[in-house]
Amino acid sequence: MPTTATDTFLGTGLIPFFAPETAREQNVKISASKTLKLGDILAELVGNNEVQTITISATGGTFTVTYAGQTTTAIAFDATAATFLAALEALSTIGEENIAVTLASSVYTVTFQNKLGLQNIAAMTTTATGLTGGAGTATVATSTAGSSGTRGEFDTYDPDATNGLEIPKAICKYDLTTNASKVVTINEKTQLAAPVYTSGYFSTKDLRWLDANAITKMGGRLISGSIADGVFSFGV
Repeated sequence: MPTTATDTFLGTGLIPFFAPETAREQNVKISASKTLKLGDILAELVGNNEVQTITISATGGTFTVTYAGQTTTAIAFDATAATFLAALEALSTIGEENIAVTLASSVYTVTFQNKLGLQNIAAMTTTATGLTGGAGTATVATSTAGSSGTRGEFDTYDPDATNGLEIPKAICKYDLTTNASKVVTINEKTQLAAPVYTSGYFSTKDLRWLDANAITKMGGRLISGSIADGVFSFGV
């Protein structure tokens, strides 16, 4: 559970709308070279798993997939997701349970996970000379690039992100900046972390980037009014 933080900065930070004694705080690291405002909705930069797709355009034949120098056995143009998964897991450069596979409309979606998760993955390649009919192609694309992230590091909530910033968790208590070394400056005082709220009741007028998605993902609710003018609670 978050612990209550103690801060001694000059100036006024964000004040809960009511029952400030029930609000909880936590000191967290902030990403480098940032300017944040009190009331900013924040999320944790946890990284994400890479997702690649292989699209088959053929009516017969076989193809192979190569990853990190190893090539699968021949895979039928209409192989099930389970068969495709087994062929890739047989490669020692992938192994069991390090990918997940789904299939829809001749598109295999490969999500790298576990030992191959939370990192940038080299693109797979294919050999499609065994395919017949249609375009006779097996095309690889990266739909989501993997990244390692930095657990415990926070940045502004972004509903369109795929690296953890799409999952809001906290509210910035002070106006602050960070330098390239992630040192936090608040009212001319510096330290290595910044206080954020992890629960409480807040006026929505004081919050930036609050939207319906953020409310849902924070497990919060509007207890009166609207996103533009109301009272929002989370974690309490």
